[in-house]
Amino acid sequence: MGGIASARFTSLAAFAPAPPGPACYQGAALTYVQQGEAGAIAAIPDIRKQVLRRASRRSWDDATLASKAAELLRFRYIMTIITVTTPEGRLSIEQRRELAETLTDAVLVPEVGQLAPPARIGFQIHFAERTLDRMAIGGRLLSDMPQPPDVATIDICVMDAAWPPAMRKKVAENVLAAMAKACGLASPSPSWWTTFRTIDEGSWGSRGGVLSILDLLASGVFTPERVAEIRKALA
Repeated sequence: MGGIASARFTSLAAFAPAPPGPACYQGAALTYVQQGEAGAIAAIPDIRKQVLRRASRRSWDDATLASKAAELLRFRYIMTIITVTTPEGRLSIEQRRELAETLTDAVLVPEVGQLAPPARIGFQIHFAERTLDRMAIGGRLLSDMPQPPDVATIDICVMDAAWPPAMRKKVAENVLAAMAKACGLASPSPSWWTTFRTIDEGSWGSRGGVLSILDLLASGVFTPERVAEIRKALA
């Protein structure tokens, strides 16, 4: 491998060999904050090796190296979609900005077994709004109620993995707590409802193909315990 590629990536993040483990994940999180997405990739051994392997066969400048690294990370971490549906105007831009991170982490931590900020790139949060005449509860349109309840639905769509009932319960509690905090409420509204869906193996498409969570287990963001649980569940 060319020394130039190594030298360039040294400026993005520390490329000294680092075994997978909690310290490595913490380093990735720190690098993510300090140096952005490409730096986070550099702190994860599996991603680092792949990017450098490709760089050694090409003449890439710093910008191209960072771009290719980011592209590889996006491919490796497409895992979860969370859709929040509320009445029009219910959530401000500040609340949506907060929820973009807190809802991601509410599912990410149980899914991979720890807080791993570099894995956030694999989570999409969609905020959908409906006018009151397009939402109903109790058999009545919200627009027909003098004081409509605070209605919201949160749909959580994840890759098939190890999702026992206790973990699904934890995800629902995390998500509702994040919503309450963002909305300045002591507890979630009783008319905020969550749904939890798993996508069967072979049914999650991306980049012109199909992605399996088994392809992601060597990425460095899953704890060894979660890797073992997922492999057992999908065996």
